[in-house]
Amino acid sequence: MIGTYRYYKTRSKNPIEETFNVVQKPILANAIGLALGLSILNFSPFTFHTNLSIIMWAGMISASMFTLMLLPNFLKYEK
Repeated sequence: MIGTYRYYKTRSKNPIEETFNVVQKPILANAIGLALGLSILNFSPFTFHTNLSIIMWAGMISASMFTLMLLPNFLKYEK
């Protein structure tokens, strides 16, 4: 995301919007794909696997939401 932002920073009037349009689909696809893939561990008979999958699922979803919602705001204040 940072590399894409730097690319559009010199070539676009609104680099944050351009960056967001380019990277939002891959970020969401990655997070949803991994979250769904890890959710299969919920069917494991071991409690450890179930707990691990819930933690990793929540981590993937929250990390993608953080990236898509908060990082563009931080880029506005870049020096």
